[in-house]
Amino acid sequence: DDDDEEEEEKKEEAAAPKKRKAEPEAPAPAAAKKAKGGEDSKIFIKGLPWAATGDEVAEFFQSCGTVADVDLPVQDDGRSTGTAYVTFSDPSEAQAALELDGNYWTNSERWLKIMMAADHVPRPQRQAGEKPEGCTTVFVGNLPWDVEEDDVYNFFGECGEVVSCRFATSREDGSFRGFGHVEFSSSEATDEAVKLAGVELKGRALRIDYAPQRQSFGGGGGGGGGGG
Repeated sequence: DDDDEEEEEKKEEAAAPKKRKAEPEAPAPAAAKKAKGGEDSKIFIKGLPWAATGDEVAEFFQSCGTVADVDLPVQDDGRSTGTAYVTFSDPSEAQAALELDGNYWTNSERWLKIMMAADHVPRPQRQAGEKPEGCTTVFVGNLPWDVEEDDVYNFFGECGEVVSCRFATSREDGSFRGFGHVEFSSSEATDEAVKLAGVELKGRALRIDYAPQRQSFGGGGGGGGGGG
């Protein structure tokens, strides 16, 4: 009888591993990872209003598919960078979102730049120079050739009240030289403006610094027009 019981126990032990091995039919962890989306399902957006929320960003892309996650990076002082990372549940949905590149943010004149997150390379920000006493004007370089005054007003609008925008033009033919100056109603607004150095306007990363003094250029304001 003891031999029979021992034989039965051996049979049970031999059968148990086979049963356990057959249990994990579906790779649950892998499935969960796929549901959340990977790098090929993740996009990067810039040009967002500073006050934009994660829910608003998700709503903007709802026609593309299922938004699994929205990340809104902030500056060192806690303020928005005007950018976001959006992860979809599937790579095809991220590709659909890329089709919205160049569209305007809802009910605004803010032009959005959309790309795959893997293609986004953060630009190093230049350190602003010493701020002149009572400074109310900033220098803005690397402006898009087709820039208009409204583009600049919208770009700096959340820094403070913009008093004027002056584009530098050639004295010879009046063509736009690719830079200009923006004047604010308060000196504090220039501190906020220089923080936007490196942020893109119509696909070009702007150079922004305190202006030493108001200068006169051989032309006036208006659209950039022309270029090189």
